[in-house]
Amino acid sequence: EEYVYYVFMSMLKSGLHNIYVVIHHQFEQESLMPMTLSYMKAAKRAEMAYMEQTRGRGWWGSESFKNYYDELGSSDDPFSRIKVVPTMSTPVQHATGYDHAGKYESSILMALYPDAVKLERLGDVWYNVSVKIIMWGFSMRYNTVLFDADGTLFDFLRCEDEALRDTLRGVGITPSDELVADYSAINDSLWKMLERGEIEKSVLLYRRFEIFCEKHGFVCDAKKMAKDYTLNLAEKIYLIDGAEALCARLDGKVRMYIVTNGVEYTQKKRYAKSGLERYFSGVFISGEIGYEKPSREYFDKVAQSIPDFNVADTLIVGDSLTSDIKGGINYGIDTCWYDPEGKTAPDDMKITRISRDYADIYEFITGEGKENV
Repeated sequence: EEYVYYVFMSMLKSGLHNIYVVIHHQFEQESLMPMTLSYMKAAKRAEMAYMEQTRGRGWWGSESFKNYYDELGSSDDPFSRIKVVPTMSTPVQHATGYDHAGKYESSILMALYPDAVKLERLGDVWYNVSVKIIMWGFSMRYNTVLFDADGTLFDFLRCEDEALRDTLRGVGITPSDELVADYSAINDSLWKMLERGEIEKSVLLYRRFEIFCEKHGFVCDAKKMAKDYTLNLAEKIYLIDGAEALCARLDGKVRMYIVTNGVEYTQKKRYAKSGLERYFSGVFISGEIGYEKPSREYFDKVAQSIPDFNVADTLIVGDSLTSDIKGGINYGIDTCWYDPEGKTAPDDMKITRISRDYADIYEFITGEGKENV
């Protein structure tokens, strides 16, 4: 306040009598925050001190000041020479949004005084994440990226293999590559049925073991096997090589979310232990929200839960054509099919991008040159 007071005094003494101070920070909804009050108080002190210096002490009681109230608010009003006003009125703030050192405040400051915004000094704190997204957004294709979990970031085949072998040993069955491959095929076919709405997930979880045991003549409690398998799978946390590096490089450039059809207990535990949690703004598990990919209802829930969600600047990345890619296409979201094996996509499926590796995914999202990730 003291510093501002002397600045105002210098301006008044130099002959400037129509001074506007435009405050953005700490003028939320035109409320009188500490900095705003300091400027206002300094302005009134300076106006009063200047009048005493130029008109003498007690000037407000002099004959020359008898018409003050008749001229209140006029250009000659000595108490209106310094005006402290907000950058935006309350209605404008409500209409455009407001934040603390985020995309709204930083955008306005860049427009008014760009030298005051030092983008290179942005840290990884909650209030400037939106700024980093906006600034990167000038060259980014997308602001929001939805990542599938299993088969896209997590090495599900390895996790499934180990969890199944542990489960089989638990019921006295000696695991083999053939048994694991057969179970995996049965499991995959039932998940496809789930995506088509032909089976409930609660039934799928034990029915796959019923089919498996019936086919191979094993006498086992399928529901117990299903429970054991869920517990075993939750302990298998293997990421695909390069998955974490990809997430780390995208961190701060886009908002990232996990979208998965996995079992709630299993996915939450694996996700929490994976080390990926720090890169993602949220995780959407079908068992938790009540719908499965590729249903529109699933994506409705995702869209409603993500702040400022916009289909036009959102991308979904996944390895499943029937779940991730189909769901994205049906919802109007751009799609990136992660296909490291080089499979062939259906001709009638309009996939935005087919990526064989993480480097290509990174390049496509950011628009940067292709690099090893």
